[in-house]
Amino acid sequence: MPRYETNFQQFSIAQGQLQQHSDLILAFEPASPFAPEARKGRLYIIAEATHENGREREACLQMLRTLRKAFYEDSSYSIPSSLRKAIDKANSQLYQQNFTTAAAKRSYVGVTCAVIKEQRLFIAQVLPSQAYLLAEGKLRALPQAAAWAGGDAVAHPKPNALGASLTIEPSFYQATLRPGDTMLLCSSSFAPALRRDMAEHMLRSPDTQTIVNDVSALSRDYELEHVYGMALRLVVASRPADQPAPAAPAPAGPAAPLAPAASEPAAPPALITSFARLFQSREAREQLDRDALRDAHALRERQQLSTLPEDPPRPPREDLRVRPIEIGASLADTMAERHNERMARLGHMPQRPDGYDYTPSSFLGEGDYIDPREPEPINLGDSVSNETFTSYARRSYGEIPNLDPTLGEQLAQPFGRAVASLRMAWRNRRMRKQLPPRALPPKRRRAGLSYRKEGPQFQWMALSMLVMIIALLVVLGYNLQSISARQQQNEVLDQARQSVAALRNAPDEQAARNLLDRASIALESVRSSGVISESALLRQEFLSLEREYDRVYSSVERISYLDSLEDIGHHPQAESGNTFASVVIPPPPTTITNTEAFESIYALDNDSGVIYQMPKGGGEITPLLRPNEQIANGVLVGRIKAIAWRFDNLVAVGQAQGGYMYYFRNGGAWSNSNLGGSSEWRAEIPRLRFVTYDGNLYFWGASANQIFKYASGRPGDLFSPWITDFGTSDTSTAVDLAIDRQVYLLQPDGRVQIFTGGAFQGELPAPKVEPSIAAASNFVVTGDDPEIGSIFYLEQGRVIQVDKKTGALIQQMQVRANAEQPLDGVSSFTVDTSGPQAVLYLVNHGHLLRATVPQPPRPFQPEGEAAETAAPAP
Repeated sequence: MPRYETNFQQFSIAQGQLQQHSDLILAFEPASPFAPEARKGRLYIIAEATHENGREREACLQMLRTLRKAFYEDSSYSIPSSLRKAIDKANSQLYQQNFTTAAAKRSYVGVTCAVIKEQRLFIAQVLPSQAYLLAEGKLRALPQAAAWAGGDAVAHPKPNALGASLTIEPSFYQATLRPGDTMLLCSSSFAPALRRDMAEHMLRSPDTQTIVNDVSALSRDYELEHVYGMALRLVVASRPADQPAPAAPAPAGPAAPLAPAASEPAAPPALITSFARLFQSREAREQLDRDALRDAHALRERQQLSTLPEDPPRPPREDLRVRPIEIGASLADTMAERHNERMARLGHMPQRPDGYDYTPSSFLGEGDYIDPREPEPINLGDSVSNETFTSYARRSYGEIPNLDPTLGEQLAQPFGRAVASLRMAWRNRRMRKQLPPRALPPKRRRAGLSYRKEGPQFQWMALSMLVMIIALLVVLGYNLQSISARQQQNEVLDQARQSVAALRNAPDEQAARNLLDRASIALESVRSSGVISESALLRQEFLSLEREYDRVYSSVERISYLDSLEDIGHHPQAESGNTFASVVIPPPPTTITNTEAFESIYALDNDSGVIYQMPKGGGEITPLLRPNEQIANGVLVGRIKAIAWRFDNLVAVGQAQGGYMYYFRNGGAWSNSNLGGSSEWRAEIPRLRFVTYDGNLYFWGASANQIFKYASGRPGDLFSPWITDFGTSDTSTAVDLAIDRQVYLLQPDGRVQIFTGGAFQGELPAPKVEPSIAAASNFVVTGDDPEIGSIFYLEQGRVIQVDKKTGALIQQMQVRANAEQPLDGVSSFTVDTSGPQAVLYLVNHGHLLRATVPQPPRPFQPEGEAAETAAPAP
């Protein structure tokens, strides 16, 4: 029977309603201590999807089943190793499914796996997920909650979740639990609402049900939509009241028995116990014996954990022992002995063989007295010979032993062979010259006259030597070139390491900004040198350097990436280069009952003058109003120049004969009205800006340096010039107009001029970005309060967000360099702030793209001061 057990309580809170069970939680406990799963311990898993796409529930259930099956089927006795293999298998399975699924339907799951075996706790975590542990008197949040440090909750991007990448790196934690220690596994949506003091008070509750009730009350207070999880507490396993206490095991050897623990009652003396057993039944005595054996086994396990194992006994048979290797005499003695044998002088009597009692006269007149040498053994191997002329001669006489050549000998081997060949050729030539004339080999004469002069023989030996020397020089030069190139590549990589390290350890943001160019040049040098293609280790190191550079660059330059960009529609003639000049997103209806017009997105093709309409969720784009189309009162529609949203429907302005017309919808049908005084507008307006506010109509571009205003409900009356006091402003180059309770004019260099009540109020400077703003085309001002909100600029494929009141830079939004849809043809954009998170709409090459506005990057912080704490992986 296990000494400890776990009390756990599941919960699921949806819309303030508490339920005792959740399908996204798995709790598995072995049925008995002898079950096959008991050796791995008890497993508790909670799964959480990163976003909602209709398939997140199925993906979470699949991950729970896969993790449980893979964990208990693994044959390893290491719990962290089994957890890692199970997470890798689940990630690979979900990644294969996402690989064959559209991007909008892919699912990414975060999990927290907790394994409790006796008093040991093992946790493996893949974000997004959250866990709180109260153990050893300390409270820990896994991962570290940013809300506890006074900041906002950290938004973990999807590359950390299961299914986002083929490789996954989970975070591991270990702890030793004591009775009463508590752990809370919950979804990440509950983390921002839980402060440290509340978490500690909650985990110190008397039971798990109280913890669940506190979580439910806190969720209702913060109006959280969906929170689920489980509370676990380690307690001492309870024994049946009628079960007798186990008897203490008898000592197995001459050692004295162990003293009982302070928390356990002392065992009765052995004499009294033996006498009492005589009066017990047979079943009771057998039960006592089984309890004694179980306690003795538990005692042995505890002793094995705290003592070293004994040395293995010696083998009983003498022939099984490992005998030492006999290496014989030393190399110096062997060489001296061979030298003495070889240096025997002529005329010396040979050494008498051992074991033979011959007299010295027995050797008179028999053979010579020179010590016969033993023939060298013939090498029948197929290896290439490493001998040179000199080394072979020395080896034949026993001066050097048969050893493997060193690195220096291998490098000198080709030159030694060449020198030996030259010496042999020179020796043979010299010996031929010393021979008498009669000993010379006969020369072969060619056919013909004997007195004909013969030409010299072709020098094949000289040609062979020349070819060999050239080949050696080529090989040597190639090796030297390779070594030099490798040294240069290592120098380039070392320079990149130093540059990124200096960037990482910069004391402040300005110092880091000054080091960005140096680090970028160093990384580009490594990329062009080709050193990263030599090995996977160097590629991995270079990728880590690039990631660190991108992190610092994003923090310093306030750059965020639009990773969630999706295509929701395109212009019918996008293949021909047609695009939209402006996009209108209706605001959420408040007091309007007929909300049909609020369900669409409206876009204007300024070249053809056609207004298009499409559903907000994406779909087919259809024309809504075209030029020369006859409307309700029989009037032909002119060329549409601008569109805007007014109260509950779309309004437009078009150019007709003799002036401009104002088009509006009345009961689903289009009506029109002449704009008073529009005949006095400029004949050619390159880009007309049209904005509505409180029902009034405002136009920019109809006249130089002036805003024309038409009162609400009276478009046919003559316009009134709105700006009455220009002050020190110059509005001649303004390109766009926006209104909240103030009027904003955008300059191409990023400056924003502010007017209040027709008078110049002030100017927001251009944001300091790199590269600087040079051709801002349009902008969007969010919020109805001049003190609260943001200004979004569109300039050269990026969207810049600044604070509306101070003009401080918040972030630059762009796509990554390797994105599938580069923003190189953005013509217009708008921002929808009606939801909990702002949504960005971009028109790129005639395609309407949508993406959520990302969270601004964190300010620059040196690596040593980063507040990231996590337990090391096992």
